[in-house]
Amino acid sequence: MSHAPLSDTSQAARGRLDRVNEIDLLRFIAAMMVVLFHYAFRGHAQGDKSPLHFPVLGGVAKYGYLGVELFFMISGFVILMTASNGDLRRFISSRVVRLYPAFWIACALTFLVTLVWGAPRFTASWGQWAVNMTLMAEFFSVPSIDGAYWSLYVELRFYLLVALVLWF
Repeated sequence: MSHAPLSDTSQAARGRLDRVNEIDLLRFIAAMMVVLFHYAFRGHAQGDKSPLHFPVLGGVAKYGYLGVELFFMISGFVILMTASNGDLRRFISSRVVRLYPAFWIACALTFLVTLVWGAPRFTASWGQWAVNMTLMAEFFSVPSIDGAYWSLYVELRFYLLVALVLWF
């Protein structure tokens, strides 16, 4: 009895079966922790970045920074799953396709908003924006257009380590 190759539809269904759906819930929880931290604690209490004050939430919100740690754990797990096939080219292309388009949009919007409404508190130059668009600003000691992008630098270094492992 011969087995026909899986159709594209069957392969897509199998791919969905390989997905760990609970990861999405953990990502949502991590994102909400970080948002709560920045808006209900750090924005007012630590960074004076916001005139809004949430004293009721402050006691819980101050631990929201741990959402970043959860993100990194999730990211490590997912990236290693992506790399488990051992294909370096596929790993690199999947990371580029996943990160760059969304980052380019976010970075361009952040830059435009900074140009229009940021001064005097927030500033950015065209050169800074151009380097940021490469996702390599930290490698060249150029300040990020948005401080939140620091985590991408950490993630890129992890990608590099995984790529080296796949290469060897």
